[in-house]
Amino acid sequence: MWKYEFWYWYIVLTLRYSETVGPVFQPSTTLIDMIEGESKTFAMQAVANPTSITYTLYKGDQQSSSFTASNGKLDVTNIQRGAAGNYSLKASNSIGSAYHYFQVKVKCKWYYKTTL
Repeated sequence: MWKYEFWYWYIVLTLRYSETVGPVFQPSTTLIDMIEGESKTFAMQAVANPTSITYTLYKGDQQSSSFTASNGKLDVTNIQRGAAGNYSLKASNSIGSAYHYFQVKVKCKWYYKTTL
């Protein structure tokens, strides 16, 4: 009589692949249109790996502190007409950087309310 014995050995490999990439902005607004004195928060998020991202705001080619940019959000508080202009938001991590460009328009509060 024949006897067959099979022994199976299983090896389970778990491979984890983690690509490192510089920041890439998610689709965001390119025009911020507000009335003087308003406050709003806008989503301007970048994704990257490693995920530690630093945001820097520029108006024209000068670094700006007009608004607060952190954690993928742009906080605009009590906007004034002097804040109108063209901006770029730079997202950086240890791999690289990306820019998101947007325009800010500010309507005069007095004019806007009297023409409605």
